[in-house]
Amino acid sequence: MELPRIKPLDFEKAKENAKEAHVLEVYASLNIFATLLRHPKLARGIEKLLNTLLFEGQLDARYRELIILRVAWVTKSSYEWAQHYKIGKSFGLSEADITGIREWRSSDHFDEIDKIILKACDEILESGEVSESTYAFLVDTLGSDDDFDQIFMEIISVVCTWQMVSVLLRSLRVQLEADLDPWPPDGLKPL
Repeated sequence: MELPRIKPLDFEKAKENAKEAHVLEVYASLNIFATLLRHPKLARGIEKLLNTLLFEGQLDARYRELIILRVAWVTKSSYEWAQHYKIGKSFGLSEADITGIREWRSSDHFDEIDKIILKACDEILESGEVSESTYAFLVDTLGSDDDFDQIFMEIISVVCTWQMVSVLLRSLRVQLEADLDPWPPDGLKPL
């Protein structure tokens, strides 16, 4: 196990910095925020973005969690995978949903909407944008009204935000919390 490049704050100091930065205190117990709270303004900005996408968005929680887990898998972020394995299950993802994300293209588990959202995710990760054909399919599948516009922006934002989080986690070498196992449910990790 690699050591963290920046040591997380102890819980009491993380709570103190969270309070000063107007970051929800519950986040102080997470190693990512105990690390980020060494830079309180940065922690606040990231928390605000995450909370907007997690709790105030139009995108269905299932699709959001599928995207986050796919980003975690593709970017090889064990921390992100372990956290969102737990979060995804709390939003109703099944073990088959979660493990199927690894090889979603060859899986018969996902429906048409799941697959087009996962395809958009992979395109953003691979090329930095959603292709015209995928965009057209999203419009045909989800509609093209104001709600669609917000959902489409959120799909892109979730991919980009959790890709950024993955880079932070991996570059800072943030360790998993002691109560989490790496790469649940079976320990299988990306090559």
